[in-house]
Amino acid sequence: MKSKNNTAVMQNGTRREPGRFSTYIDLEAHGRQLLKEAGRGAQQIANFVSALNGWRKVHSLSKDALVGEEFGKNFDQFFFRYQDLIRDVVNQRTFKDRSEQLLLWHKAYQYLLQQDSLPKGFSDALVVAFAHSGLTKAELCRQAGLRVATFNRWLSSEHLPEPASESLVCSVEKVLGMKDGTLTRRLPLRRRSRYARGQTQGKERQVTRYGKRQLRNRETLKTYALPATERLKEQWLRLVYMKTDSTRPGATVRNTWRVKPLDRTGSRLHWSMLMEGQTCVTSTVQYKQVSSYLGFLALPEVKGKGGFGLPAEGLDTLAWLVRSDYLRAFVAWQKRRADGVLHNGLFTFLDLARSHLRPHTGFVWLSPDLAQTLPGNKYDLADELALEKAWRSDCESAFNDLLKYTQVLKVNGKPRRSRDPRECIQAILSDPFPLKQLRKIVKAISYDQPPIAHQRDYAVWIRDVLLLEMISNHPLRASHFSVMTFRGPDANLYRAHDGGWRMRFIPNDFKNEKGAADELYDVSIHHSVGVWINRYLSESRPSLIGSEACDYLFLPSAVGNRGARSGDAIDHEPTGMWTADNLSKRVKYVTERYSSDGMGFGLQAVRHILATDHLKRNPRDYSKVALMLNDKLETVIREYVHLEASDGTRTIRESIDLADQELDDKPEE
Repeated sequence: MKSKNNTAVMQNGTRREPGRFSTYIDLEAHGRQLLKEAGRGAQQIANFVSALNGWRKVHSLSKDALVGEEFGKNFDQFFFRYQDLIRDVVNQRTFKDRSEQLLLWHKAYQYLLQQDSLPKGFSDALVVAFAHSGLTKAELCRQAGLRVATFNRWLSSEHLPEPASESLVCSVEKVLGMKDGTLTRRLPLRRRSRYARGQTQGKERQVTRYGKRQLRNRETLKTYALPATERLKEQWLRLVYMKTDSTRPGATVRNTWRVKPLDRTGSRLHWSMLMEGQTCVTSTVQYKQVSSYLGFLALPEVKGKGGFGLPAEGLDTLAWLVRSDYLRAFVAWQKRRADGVLHNGLFTFLDLARSHLRPHTGFVWLSPDLAQTLPGNKYDLADELALEKAWRSDCESAFNDLLKYTQVLKVNGKPRRSRDPRECIQAILSDPFPLKQLRKIVKAISYDQPPIAHQRDYAVWIRDVLLLEMISNHPLRASHFSVMTFRGPDANLYRAHDGGWRMRFIPNDFKNEKGAADELYDVSIHHSVGVWINRYLSESRPSLIGSEACDYLFLPSAVGNRGARSGDAIDHEPTGMWTADNLSKRVKYVTERYSSDGMGFGLQAVRHILATDHLKRNPRDYSKVALMLNDKLETVIREYVHLEASDGTRTIRESIDLADQELDDKPEE
């Protein structure tokens, strides 16, 4: 039966899409032929037909019923209903097989619809339709609301539209006078087919300059850091207890390391950070630098370009920090490995060494007993007072020598980053509206829903979308999302009295607790993100690792080890959280698949995107950015002052445009 507007009516009351009159008999015959051509056996074909019959039964359709919107624009809705109804009827393996078989029937129907004279490929069909339209690219793009550059990419077949751009494809269809779906049905079924068994990602990974340099250095020289011995561990833990004691003589806010509870530390666990159920992340950061220096001393000497070839068995002591000549050689070697870049890491290491040599407050200066651990000892170990005097004199000399060396380096060049976090997002930052490009990626991911049959993929997809929604609305660091809890009286994520969601963190949760983050951080969460929170807690989190064992919001999807890598044994059991490092790597992996240039980025890059976006549209509004990032105003100005040049260029360009416009409106006589 047809209505006046040429639309057929389904038995269950829904509407058919106009102009499509294939029945399930036609679809089955077409599908059988495709399966035979693909080399499928008789039993496999019978299984596919059984799946199609099950689909018809669930939706109360007969064999001679017209195939309509259930295999068209509303396929998602009908597909999920089908899965919901058969989930408890068949076993998990059959459930997954049936779901994948239905995806192939859907694909077969899309092929069956392509009865027009256009080529089967999206780009080829677009080229032909555009050539016959008589429109210019500019005219078509103006009417469709599409950028010419984007249209050119679609025509080239190198870049197909992302799921988020489907509405633009529909607009192009209307401008070209096509029937609905003429172009969209020629797009690959990315939303589901990429989750099918055997599918792999063939996209070549893009690597930054820093990444290439790191790969090269690893190939040239494997791990060289000195393994920890019991003696080195004992010395280091003495140092940690001293540096974390805020009541010691000479202690200040700047020279005291802060500690955090074990369950509030999102970092990978390492023996050097653990102390009586608490952790000190700064300790591990500094220890890894010191162990690298000690390992460097054991490297073979190559005419000043390598180490010093010292025996490894005598290097496991902090006493080697008294040798400023070795320290300077290590810094010069690190600079060469960084392609001559005078980066901040070099100065950080020099500051570290000086802090432990500093007269009256430095750990090495205060520990004359370390002198006994140096091979070929030159000190009078029998005279305690003479030993102390000589040791402290050497520490002070080394301190002054390193101070002069640091000043010389700064005179020779301005320190800069070895790794530029903006490199991987340069295409986004260069856009007039960086936030729009970020949201484009987030929306593309949210539209790329996997089938529910792939339970882990489905749970991970919801988690990934929520994570990206939250970080684009609240540009905190990865450690905050790693330790974020949603249950208990002190939960970071909680419901307000009005039913909405809020987020809170105490100052100790922030890296810059001693600076800008000295007050409680308590903000509301937009209702659009709240929808994803509700969905994640009900549909996704229960399926992830550790959902019953902890209260952390974001959880990993695979069994891993939060503890340290081999060689860094720890005595504490992991708490089950998703580490900040792995969480940020996940963001990089996901964004890599959806960014226009194939460059993925982590959470720190999101902070740069949001800050740059605000300053591009609100020049010099540094105070608002400081609030946004929960950072110091002077830090924000230092990081983003480079945008001042862009502001100046933009001002000149706007002035030129205004001058040209006036000259065009009133030409000189």
